[in-house]
Amino acid sequence: MKAGDFILTHGTAFYSRAIEREQRRRYPKNPELTHWTHAALVVSDDGGLLQALGNGIVTGHVSDYSDYRTFSVDAVASTKSDRDRVLRFAWSQAGLKYDWVDIASIEMALVTRIKVTFETEGHYICSGFVARCLERTDAIFPRTAQHMMPADLAAYFGGCPSCGK
Repeated sequence: MKAGDFILTHGTAFYSRAIEREQRRRYPKNPELTHWTHAALVVSDDGGLLQALGNGIVTGHVSDYSDYRTFSVDAVASTKSDRDRVLRFAWSQAGLKYDWVDIASIEMALVTRIKVTFETEGHYICSGFVARCLERTDAIFPRTAQHMMPADLAAYFGGCPSCGK
């Protein structure tokens, strides 16, 4: 694991279970993707993280998730300059707020199947934060970054627990 990678984790708290349930709306025929309920960007080779939690974009460490199943993704396999761009952008977002409005937007889109997006600029959910960072590479996601969920990152990068990946 190196800076510029990201991790997916599986939590069991109330919000994690809610995320897993809602992701099943998007992936009804691929439930193994919905296992992942949180995403965090690796910002140092020793496992330092930046992640969007309820209190905003904050630091952490992969060891914070030692009691959870995790999947590490080498998302920036191309060049050092790609990794540098990802990390510069990530650090420029540190301290910004969590995007509760985006949660409502995703829920509305999942329930109604209407492709409408609304967000609070400069606010993130965990997977949206990781996706926005990775947009600094050649990653082209199937939906806007603010509507990317952990299952979407897993689908895009091939991270499925039952597949052994």
